[in-house]
Amino acid sequence: MLRQLRPVSYFFKKGPESKYMRFGFIADELETVVPQVVRNMGQKEYADEKAVVYQDLIALLTSAAQGQQQVIEKQQDRMEKLLSDFKMLKDELGNLKQDDQLELPKNLHSRNKKPKKKKHAKTKSLNTNLTNSTNSTKSVYAPEQHI
Repeated sequence: MLRQLRPVSYFFKKGPESKYMRFGFIADELETVVPQVVRNMGQKEYADEKAVVYQDLIALLTSAAQGQQQVIEKQQDRMEKLLSDFKMLKDELGNLKQDDQLELPKNLHSRNKKPKKKKHAKTKSLNTNLTNSTNSTKSVYAPEQHI
């Protein structure tokens, strides 16, 4: 209903209010959207003169605004939930990426080295020596460590 309403500004042609700009609706246009708020005023100068009952229109507009407010509040609640879910998923993705980076040396070690019994045994021994010789530096090649 609200989309079909076309507010206008106007001036009265005569009388003390004619110097002030007024705001409202054209009765003929409003009658096609909300005929209940338009009255025929045929007793005056013009037989087809119409008037808008603004008190009734105010109640209808208030009801429409309240309905829109309910929709907005539901959308806000949904948006907050979606943002919360997004943050949780983003954090989880960050943790997964961090876990992958921690496991990267293991993966690199197993991919780069071809399993040969003698060399594998020497590599393991070398890794153990590197780990034991440096306390502050972590070995990239030690498969049991997580960086």
